[in-house]
Amino acid sequence: MSLVESALRESAREFPPIRARVAQIGGFPSALRARVVWAGVDAEGDAIRLLAQSLRIRLQEREIAFDPKPISPHITLARVSRNGRSLGLRLPEGSKTDFGSWTLGIIRLTQSLQGREGSEYESLFEFPLTGAES
Repeated sequence: MSLVESALRESAREFPPIRARVAQIGGFPSALRARVVWAGVDAEGDAIRLLAQSLRIRLQEREIAFDPKPISPHITLARVSRNGRSLGLRLPEGSKTDFGSWTLGIIRLTQSLQGREGSEYESLFEFPLTGAES
């Protein structure tokens, strides 16, 4: 088992399934010039950020580098190619709307592979969130 895999497994054992909801739509770099359209994800008790913090501690203990920027839980909905035109969307940047909720039951490491036709994603491994409810 790789060091990253064991860190992920340990963090997954620490947290129970997480109740989450899509609560915001936005664009990057901005709503008016969106190259990426995303949906922000909120979780009860800041659970996603706490899970990320747990994983970062375990990676640090194993001397594995990671991006130190604060996590921004989101779902990427659409991308515009660099050569493409603006989507012409008028996104309600920062507006809060409840789009629904679900339970996050696994943590997965996914590799992004860049190709001529865009990104492809490969799941490397995943673990169920099995920690006890508090």
